[in-house]
Amino acid sequence: MTLIEAFKKIAPFINTMTTEDLGISICDVNECVLYLPARTINHNIKVGDPLKEGTAIYEAIKTGKRVVKRVGSEVYGVPYIAIAFPLIENGVITGGVSIFQSTAKQVVKDLQ
Repeated sequence: MTLIEAFKKIAPFINTMTTEDLGISICDVNECVLYLPARTINHNIKVGDPLKEGTAIYEAIKTGKRVVKRVGSEVYGVPYIAIAFPLIENGVITGGVSIFQSTAKQVVKDLQ
């Protein structure tokens, strides 16, 4: 089982394991393979949509590093905060996972 397949299996349970309202995005190096919106934010991403420049998951996949960032409304129409990290197997970046939430409850000092 690949890391992408493993995350696709556990992703639907992540929101039930936290008190936060989180959305989840899983992508391979080209496109979205799973998208679960938060209750309060829906970017209307569809499986098969290409990676979108300006998103945390795009940056994590391109840099190979964990990314924490506030994304402005210019990307998906609503601002949000995301944490994304690359999925690396045998030294190769195969995709990434991102969790995101509304900026409504977030404090800037909590981002890093």
